[in-house]
Amino acid sequence: MALATKRWVDRRLGDTRPDLTHPRRLLWSGTDMDYSDFAFGFSVSGVTVTVKAGKIRHGTRTAISVAQADISIVADHTWIYVVYTFGGGASLTSSTTEPVMTETAANWPLHKWRLANGVASIEQILHLGDIIIPGSFA
Repeated sequence: MALATKRWVDRRLGDTRPDLTHPRRLLWSGTDMDYSDFAFGFSVSGVTVTVKAGKIRHGTRTAISVAQADISIVADHTWIYVVYTFGGGASLTSSTTEPVMTETAANWPLHKWRLANGVASIEQILHLGDIIIPGSFA
């Protein structure tokens, strides 16, 4: 079996870079993504964001289920997040201030929303899927 030549290796490495001579290969409209397929995913209708159910997996503890919830976006730059009290329950809520962790609760940001002309739109997706907290923090 022959070893690869430098020229062959250089060509293969070149394949991993985007081909800027064909910009259409880099375009993706994102219209095919259905975020409601994910745990803690969402769907939007006007100012109401329906956040799908998910689980919090915290070390060796039993997984905590978080129920689906409808959250109304009433202000621009609204955060939607999970509030999980360590060793207790969890729920979905919203706030116009960025959620932060505390000694007793994990406030896990999921999405940030815009509100314009009475319609909510996604500003930033921070987390999709179940939340996993490593066992060392259990």
